Amino acid sequence: MMQKACALSLTSDKKNPYAPNVRAFIEQGYKNMIHKGYYAFFAPVRMAREIVVALCTALVVALKDKEILAGLAQSGMSAMSTSPQEAARLLKQDRAKWQAIVKQVGYVAT
Repeated sequence: MMQKACALSLTSDKKNPYAPNVRAFIEQGYKNMIHKGYYAFFAPVRMAREIVVALCTALVVALKDKEILAGLAQSGMSAMSTSPQEAARLLKQDRAKWQAIVKQVGYVAT
């Protein structure tokens, strides 16, 4: 017997075009339930600037490729590129957010 999965809600701040019938938590009144997952590329701290620039440029080009975009879309994802400085800011912001949540719920790693 095949069982079906049903999405209850999305953690995005708006509708997802790949799941048009699923409402976001924010649409249901849960304003603190927004979370956007992302992937990031990391390099060694002391990597030469020209290599970092070349890698960033290659990633920006790749994230505009129609086949890559189509593959991401099949998984319900979209592409966005940013600068290393903006990525560092986002990581710092997310770390502070999740540290507060972990502390609030009293989670301790075992």
